[in-house]
Amino acid sequence: MRTSNAMALALLAVSGCGYDGDFLFHSPTEDAPGVIDLKAQSGGAFEPVELNLAQMTDIREQITVLANTDNRTPAQDAELAQLQDDLEALQDDGRAAVLAATTYAEVGPNSEPFPSGATFEFFGNGGDICIFVDPELVYWPQSVSTISPSAQYRFPDNVYDDGDIDLRVGLSVYYRGTPGLRMGGFEVQYADDLGNGVAIDLVACKPLNDYQNQEPHAGRASVEYCTVRNTQPGVSYTAALEAFSLPRDDGRLAFGFVVSNGPCDGATDSLVGLMAPVGIGNTGVNQECVITGEALPAKAEGEGANLYYGYQEGRSYPGSEDFEETYCSGSGLLDFCREEVRALRDQGLQCDYQGVDADPTRRCFCGDRAETPSPGARR
Repeated sequence: MRTSNAMALALLAVSGCGYDGDFLFHSPTEDAPGVIDLKAQSGGAFEPVELNLAQMTDIREQITVLANTDNRTPAQDAELAQLQDDLEALQDDGRAAVLAATTYAEVGPNSEPFPSGATFEFFGNGGDICIFVDPELVYWPQSVSTISPSAQYRFPDNVYDDGDIDLRVGLSVYYRGTPGLRMGGFEVQYADDLGNGVAIDLVACKPLNDYQNQEPHAGRASVEYCTVRNTQPGVSYTAALEAFSLPRDDGRLAFGFVVSNGPCDGATDSLVGLMAPVGIGNTGVNQECVITGEALPAKAEGEGANLYYGYQEGRSYPGSEDFEETYCSGSGLLDFCREEVRALRDQGLQCDYQGVDADPTRRCFCGDRAETPSPGARR
C-alpha cells in the first residue's frame, strides 16, 4: 500500500511539473501594446474640457428664486422662461463638449509579468479637475431573489467581454512607473529612525465609495473617476489607468476617458450630473452612461490599436450602443436579452457567450441564463 501511494504521489508531481497556467492568459500582440502613454490630439498634455458648471449653478439658483416668487409679473414669467432656456442651452453645449473631448483607446496583454495600462498627462489650473474612465462594457449583478426579483436584471451579464481599470492620479514628479513602458504608483521612499524603508502614498485622488471613503477600486466593467481638488496651476499631473483585468474573449481592453473642469459628482451641476439620463435615479446607471461607445472591435491585423478623439456613432461593436442605450434607459434590459437569444435561435444559432469562435454575428452582450445559480435548499 505504501509503495502504491508513493508511486501515485510521484506521478502527480511529474504531471504537475509542466503546468504554468499559460492557457489562462492571452499572448501579447504588437497591434495592442500592453502599456501605452497617451497624448492629446495636439500631441501634448490633455486640457480639461470646460463645462460652465458654475454658470449653470448660478442660473439654477435664479430659477429657484423666481419659481418660488408669489404673484409673479408677466415680466418675471418671461425672465423665468428665458433662464430655463439658457440653462438648457448650457447643458446641451456641455454634453456636446464631453462627447467631443472623450478619448478612446485600448491596451492588450503585457509581455512582462506586470499590469497592462495607460497613462496620460494634464496640467493643474488652480481649480478642481475630474478624471473619468469607462472600460468596456457594462456589468450588473444578476437578480436571483425568489422573494423580490428585479425583472431588469434577471439575465446574467456576459462577463467575457468586460474589462477592469483601476484609476490613480497624482503629481507627475511622484509617479514611479515609466510612461509607455511600465505601470506604477505614486509614492516616495522614506527611511524611519530605525532604518526601515517606508513607502508614502502620494496619490492625489482615488475613487470614493458612497461614504466618501477612499477604497480599493470598482469592479469589472465599472467606471472609475475622481476629482483632484484645488490643482496646482501649471504643475504636471499624471493619470495612471491600470488594467486590472482584460476581457476574456479577446484579451484587448478598450476604454474611454474624459478630463473636465469641476467635480465629477456630488452635485447636480457636475460631470455625472450633466451626463446622467433624465429621470434615472440609479447611481450606477448614471455613472455608466457618461461615456458610451467604448466597446471597440479590434482593427485588422497589422493596423495597430484603436485610438480615437471624440465620440462617433457606430464605431463600436454592432449592437453595443443599443445595448448601452437600453441599460441607460433604466428598463427594457430583460426584453433586450430575450430578443438577442431569440433572434439567433430563429437562425438555428446560439449566442457565442465566451467569444471563443470570434464570430461577431453570434456575439451576445447578455450572459447565459443557464448559468443562473440556484437558490439552494429551503426548509
